[in-house]
Amino acid sequence: MTDVLVEEATVRFGVQLAVDELSLAVGSGEIVAVVGPSGSGKSTLLRVIAGLQPLHDGRVLIGGEDVSGVPTHRRDLGLMFQDHALFAHLSVVANVEYGLKFSSRSMSRSQRNRRAVELLDMVGLGAYQDRRVGSLSGGEAQRVALARALAPKPGLLMLDEPLGSLDRPLRVQLIDDLARVLRDVGQTALYVTHDQTEAFGLADRIAVMDHGQLLAVDRPAELWARPNSEFVATFLGHRNIWTVDISSTGEVRWNGYALGSIPDSMEMPVGSVRVVTPVPALSIVPEADRSASAALVTIVDRVEFDQGVYRVRAGVVARGDDTAAAQNRAWVYLDSRQPVVAGDRLLVAVDLAQLCVLELIHEP
Repeated sequence: MTDVLVEEATVRFGVQLAVDELSLAVGSGEIVAVVGPSGSGKSTLLRVIAGLQPLHDGRVLIGGEDVSGVPTHRRDLGLMFQDHALFAHLSVVANVEYGLKFSSRSMSRSQRNRRAVELLDMVGLGAYQDRRVGSLSGGEAQRVALARALAPKPGLLMLDEPLGSLDRPLRVQLIDDLARVLRDVGQTALYVTHDQTEAFGLADRIAVMDHGQLLAVDRPAELWARPNSEFVATFLGHRNIWTVDISSTGEVRWNGYALGSIPDSMEMPVGSVRVVTPVPALSIVPEADRSASAALVTIVDRVEFDQGVYRVRAGVVARGDDTAAAQNRAWVYLDSRQPVVAGDRLLVAVDLAQLCVLELIHEP
């Protein structure tokens, strides 16, 4: 069942299209993350759904009802922003209860208190209910804001960069907590962020926006493995984006190297093709296999150590010319569990089954 449906929504600010004929559906109980660079239209889309930004064209349906003329407070929404917007003069539990006073669901004072305590327990702050919010850490305040947003049981919870002001270790912890709480209550949610890590850690599906347009929508694993454009691939963090030549027999060549043949089960265009090669598709050829003819010859340029993994950038040495200037080399990015240092010479194999075609540049 679809809880939210945006149909061909268009918003203009003067001559600028902030949202450009955008359509998006969010299913019941689904968490959809909307990602994109600054100015891509993410927050404007959220404001459109909330009724805070008028549409120039298109419409928004919530629960099957066209809400184009319905004010924000009657759209059955919960809102959570980077700014917690908590009341410093009230206790933690009173902040959570506050939203229930204006809920369309009539509740007695004792019912409001029970619901607030229930939500505080769910977000791990049951023992904090009598504290003043001014005494809370940033992460604790964000949990209170989440409890307050969920307390009225909104049909749709919308979150706009809610963790943007927190440091990374705390954001990682809160993403896990947020995902658990939203799934425990079966909450339909739209989560706007510029941080791909948050989106991949939380969402059932991810929507990528740029210049007001929706460029891709898919489940996280599929979106990562099969980006539909170079912009989407680059934005998601792919760095091995190459132009390869694919023959009619399936042989793949890049920078003078024959990398092997694509599996028979894969359908690939013939000609000059722009492809994404995920980092896991690249592996260092063991010393015993150094005669492998399909491996790329590379010289390590830069190494970063990151949580037990060596993140490597290596320059591809031109076939038969080890003296080629580094600035003329193509770069490959790969991970290694074994120590690697700048200047190391590596043979790198490519798993062609993981190639993803972005664009056919020209046929042979």
